Amino acid sequence: MPQVRVNGVEHFYETAGQGPGLALIHGLSLTHRMWDAQYREFASRYQTVRYDLRGHGQSAAPQTGYQTANLADDLHGLLTHLKITSTYLVGLSLGGQVALEYTLRYSDTVKALVLVDTALEGHRWSEPIAAYFHRVREGAKKLGVERTVKELWLNGPLFAVPNRNPTLAKALAEMILPYSGSYWLDEKLKVPEEPQIQRLKEVKCPTLVVVGSLDLIDFQAMADIAGREIPGARKVVLARSGHLPPLERPEALNTLVLDFLAAVERGDGRAPAPPQPEPAMEDNSK
Repeated sequence: MPQVRVNGVEHFYETAGQGPGLALIHGLSLTHRMWDAQYREFASRYQTVRYDLRGHGQSAAPQTGYQTANLADDLHGLLTHLKITSTYLVGLSLGGQVALEYTLRYSDTVKALVLVDTALEGHRWSEPIAAYFHRVREGAKKLGVERTVKELWLNGPLFAVPNRNPTLAKALAEMILPYSGSYWLDEKLKVPEEPQIQRLKEVKCPTLVVVGSLDLIDFQAMADIAGREIPGARKVVLARSGHLPPLERPEALNTLVLDFLAAVERGDGRAPAPPQPEPAMEDNSK
């Protein structure tokens, strides 16, 4: 299995295909496998990279270092190792947060950005979700990570939609149950003084914001903010999808992403309209 040491941490990665670089960044507690339905299709057009964030999957899990800036620097080290000097970025949830941070830190190297049900560093969570995340963090510290993942996280609100489907629920459990919990246990993790949610207008590359219509209200709100504040961004609501469109509606997501990237390559900085017929797509372009 390919591994590379970046920023002092061993990272697992896979790469396939030729052409412009395309990096896929998974969400919290997940792994590179969440992109199974995208990886090969995207690799038919792009040099596609997927990897495990530090603390996840087959990558090493140091006790600290989970600041978003560190995760973005990890990705930069990986792409540098692969000699990818410019790239498209696609990130989900925490992965979207990392992709955005990477774009802010290495703006000259990012050709386009796709944020899927993204988190935004500095977002003020609603009381119910903030309380839930607090229970999870405290559970990891007091009950242990394994029990917390099984009893609180895997069956929690983020994964309600895929857990209704036995096949998706099985795939999800295989990714999440081994999670190290290191992100929750990092005592040094904090929001920086100028979080990225205050810097969205600094994003200069073409940006597509995708959010599932069934996702939690906080992620709906963050998609609204990103779609409104990132210059020229387009927001698309994906009907019948919750927090994990790559698993829940892979074909629809693949079409959205590939059409968007094709438009960028043609010199059109905005995403094309969703393909027809596609009644499940709700286009919220500004």
